[in-house]
Amino acid sequence: MRNGLLQPAIATGVTVNLTVLQDTVSNLERICNTPLPFAYQAHLRMSLWLYLLFLPFQIYNAFGYVTIPGTAFASFLLLGFLEIGQEIENPFNYDLNDLDLDHFCLTVQRELHLITAHPCPNPSDFLFSTLNQPFAPSDRRNAKELTDNDSVYRLPDETAVEPGLASLRRTLVKGWKDVDTLTRK
Repeated sequence: MRNGLLQPAIATGVTVNLTVLQDTVSNLERICNTPLPFAYQAHLRMSLWLYLLFLPFQIYNAFGYVTIPGTAFASFLLLGFLEIGQEIENPFNYDLNDLDLDHFCLTVQRELHLITAHPCPNPSDFLFSTLNQPFAPSDRRNAKELTDNDSVYRLPDETAVEPGLASLRRTLVKGWKDVDTLTRK
């Protein structure tokens, strides 16, 4: 901004987006570097194994020999949930079930190349075009007619702005004043 390469509004947008990016990266680092506490893992595994060990004794009287396949199926389900939890604890590695971050990064890179492949157009080329109707559908005048229009509403610093913008501002002020007078009746 000091060298005049960025306008203040664009620099503010870049700064805001960089702040959001830093927050996102810190959240991802927190996910990556914060494993489940060992006490939690040990307690969960121990209580699950004890439950599965005593389950057949609790349901044998009701189910008889069906207890064996029922306990095996319940063990498969519950131990599967335990393993799934451990597998997705750190999703940023190169294991089989981890996120494909290389693909995500290449997609972002490809999209950035597509965005930056074309030069930025000069805003004056389309702002002051005869095809631009900035206040449509209520006002069908094009930008050329609006910039040539002399109005009684003038801003104090009209000489400091780019040609054409002052008349657009005058039109906006006129529209605001018209709405203001109509709504006060």
